[in-house]
Amino acid sequence: MNPKALVKSETTFSKRVCPLLYKNVREGVNKILTDDLSSVCGAHCTTDHWTSRSNDAYQALTLQYVTASWEFKKWTVECRSTEGRHTAELVAAMTDQMIRNVPGLKPSTFTTITTDSASNMRKAMKDALTIDSHLRCIDHIINVCVNKALEEELVSQPVRKCKDLASATHRSTLKTDKLRDIARENGGKFVKIRNYSSNFRKYSYQLVA
Repeated sequence: MNPKALVKSETTFSKRVCPLLYKNVREGVNKILTDDLSSVCGAHCTTDHWTSRSNDAYQALTLQYVTASWEFKKWTVECRSTEGRHTAELVAAMTDQMIRNVPGLKPSTFTTITTDSASNMRKAMKDALTIDSHLRCIDHIINVCVNKALEEELVSQPVRKCKDLASATHRSTLKTDKLRDIARENGGKFVKIRNYSSNFRKYSYQLVA
């Protein structure tokens, strides 16, 4: 916006500024890890695969530990491009390589890891040489269970009816009043709840037994 401002080209940022920024941040994090992990007897990792909008696949590794002064720290220590099928052998090799590259992490440090429950992940963590204990992500397990349950007619039919009822009452004050009367007749409460979305005040109703 300022005609006197000299804006560098995208080539300057992509080939000089960004690599220099990455180098400085990486060196700073590596120094902290080297100092902290020398006195750490246990460390925990998480790993997962991600796909970009351009369909490029990556595997990331995070590291969590408690320092000797009882300070909890967590870092994203690696994010690497992966090619080909994500077989258990490939995932195990990649995970081992990333963990071994963590500066200051001793081979004797007890290392645990959390992943999703995919079959290739379970086998990979069993075959990985740097992992002492593998944990399955409880959030992922719950998500899978809920999605599986929603496929069952016994669950999906009541959920569908509740959605239709909520949609109908939000569009019609007459249906809202009718639902309120039914709730009162059956000894329930019809509670008005305030929600804020997109800077507009909205109201929804909850039927309480």
